[in-house]
Amino acid sequence: MKRVAFYIRVSTSKQGTINQHRELAALAKRSGWQVVRVFEDSGISGSKGLDKRPALDAMLKALNACEFEMVAAWSVDRLQMDNSSYQDAVCAMRN
Repeated sequence: MKRVAFYIRVSTSKQGTINQHRELAALAKRSGWQVVRVFEDSGISGSKGLDKRPALDAMLKALNACEFEMVAAWSVDRLQMDNSSYQDAVCAMRN
């Protein structure tokens, strides 16, 4: 069974994360994944760097520590980040 972490983000405090979590939980159930952690940045723009997105930063550190094997996000734009942070994230995910 694959160990997976969810990354959930909304850009404004007026948006909710319930739908993203529900959809990812359904996907995990269908796929037979074990959800080990949920990382959530609420009210934070995707253009902010890692220093302003504590859950994304924590997720990348946990991934690097092999706490899980896979990351699931509702959409790739939830992971959106500046080029430098993106390159760091891709390197962390590959290692």
